[in-house]
Amino acid sequence: AKFCSGNQLYDLCGGESYNVSTEFCQENQVYSKCGGTSYDVMAKFCSGNHLYDFCGGASYDVSVEFCSDNRVYDLCGGQSYDVRFNECQGGSVVDVTRCCSVSGICSSESERYNYKTHFCDSRPTQYKIYKMTTIGTQTWMAENLDYADSVTTPSLKGKSWCYNNKPDSCVKYGRLYTWAAAIDSVRLYNGGNGVDCGYGKACTLPEKRGICPPGWHLPTDAEWQTLFTAVGGQSTAGQKLKATTGWEAYSGITNEDAFGFSALPAGLRHIYDFFDEVGYRAYFWSSSENGSLNAYIMGLRYSSDYGRLDNNYNKGYGFSVRCLQD
Repeated sequence: AKFCSGNQLYDLCGGESYNVSTEFCQENQVYSKCGGTSYDVMAKFCSGNHLYDFCGGASYDVSVEFCSDNRVYDLCGGQSYDVRFNECQGGSVVDVTRCCSVSGICSSESERYNYKTHFCDSRPTQYKIYKMTTIGTQTWMAENLDYADSVTTPSLKGKSWCYNNKPDSCVKYGRLYTWAAAIDSVRLYNGGNGVDCGYGKACTLPEKRGICPPGWHLPTDAEWQTLFTAVGGQSTAGQKLKATTGWEAYSGITNEDAFGFSALPAGLRHIYDFFDEVGYRAYFWSSSENGSLNAYIMGLRYSSDYGRLDNNYNKGYGFSVRCLQD
């Protein structure tokens, strides 16, 4: 049952003796020592005479790989990095979690964010961080757009508002935009010569980005339909997409926000220049138009689980904008 090595007695390992100076026994198996020490082979592995914890239950090549959050990544130029806040670009570690302008001037350190759940609108005068959520094959903004630079984006001049013209409403709900503002019609239509292709003017649009940040775009009606399919269908889309708080109560209605879309009842600005329905309804523009007068929208109501898709809304209304990642 035992064997002798260096005048010391040891238990046989699986019935066999072994070189105790370079080997050790664990669970009746013989293993080489790592840098002269034994270790828990169920929790660690040896590479280059150094011990490492398993990564998600597996070993890896520490000369070219590293472990972060139980996943294995390639070293970047020979170094590991915090994958929550950095990426490897061209062999260099790059901080991708500060909201920076196009000129590379970054906001304060306090505005760092996790790029897996947020993104930065780094347009000049903007530098705003937005939440985002992936639903099915799509990645959406998880809050409404609040972009108001009418100098850089002339389409917004006189065509976007905070509810009741109160800045605090923009902080909570984002801005309300006419369809012409949402699609950035001044930039797109008539060669950028400033023709407003809003109400009364049908437009042939060369792209659908609208006023969304680079890498994002104003969704088409078909892309709203794809979202409804991903959350289980139109009949319960409202229940799945509405934020759990902020909506007026209604008997039998339970908002789940099951996918993190967090739709809030931002209301609307009427074509007759008054605001209405905050707390009760949410309206979102699409880039799809229906002739010269109307465009497609997605709508949610406080008293219904239903998600509405409609092609008959006047382009002059002020509605919310949610952007979809390209």
